[in-house]
Amino acid sequence: HSLLESVTLLDCHPLDPETTQLFPLVQCLSKNPTLKHLVIDSTVLQVGEHVSEVLASLGRSDCLLTLKLINCEGLGFGDEDILPMLRELRANNTMKELCIHDVSTRSGLLGAPSSEALGDMLTCNTKLESISLSLLPEVIPPIIDALRVNRKIKRLRLHTHHPFLGDIVECLGEVLRDDNYILEYCYVGCLLSPEVEFYLTLNCLGRHYLLTSHEATHEDWINTMGSQKVDILLYFITKNPSLCQTDRAFHTLASSSNISKRMKLHGDNWTATRTKCKRFQQPDGGIVKRAKRD
Repeated sequence: HSLLESVTLLDCHPLDPETTQLFPLVQCLSKNPTLKHLVIDSTVLQVGEHVSEVLASLGRSDCLLTLKLINCEGLGFGDEDILPMLRELRANNTMKELCIHDVSTRSGLLGAPSSEALGDMLTCNTKLESISLSLLPEVIPPIIDALRVNRKIKRLRLHTHHPFLGDIVECLGEVLRDDNYILEYCYVGCLLSPEVEFYLTLNCLGRHYLLTSHEATHEDWINTMGSQKVDILLYFITKNPSLCQTDRAFHTLASSSNISKRMKLHGDNWTATRTKCKRFQQPDGGIVKRAKRD
């Protein structure tokens, strides 16, 4: 079909799986040059090597932008069938969104067999921007570690039945602080720490561009900082202290937030108090600004 762009297989249950199989259809869809979005939801694919082959062909697709495997728990495939697809996705240069929910035969969660393959895929893949997975807690660390080198993932949703993931959240905070300037949204099934929320906000504001691009201008920095909270202002100022050395920067920040902040450095800690700006004449005729405390 020359115009087919989106297909959803929903609640497809062959009456006789031995004689009626869906994998030829899915394999043909994976080769359709116009298909961009494929959803397989609550659908039975025959157990066996054919499932692995079909899913691997989806991972090799050079046209699919979105692939979602949803609610297939106990309906025909699990960890071992997913592995070939994950391996193919390492070199996939097209797909931008991947969703694998409830595909494992063990409580609908991807387990240890998928752990290494997921981490390896995220380390190598350079196109995926959004990933949503149902998995066991032991699968999460390789994924978080892969975020140290991944430069594309902006949205990450990890669904698990485990309510306490303090160590994982702490590790995520370290990765965001030190290495990952790209991730903008993250869900791991529990409350995120203030540190994680802080760095996700910075990434949404364009931290990667400001800190890594040679094309980032003075105006880019100032426009990003305008109307932001004090902790965000302080972060960017510590990364680019020259922002405090220009008259233009002072005026832009003051006008954008209608209030300026007086900042002092005490050791390694910043403090800030609300201030108003007052201009006064120097003896030599120069104009400087003095911060007058409320």
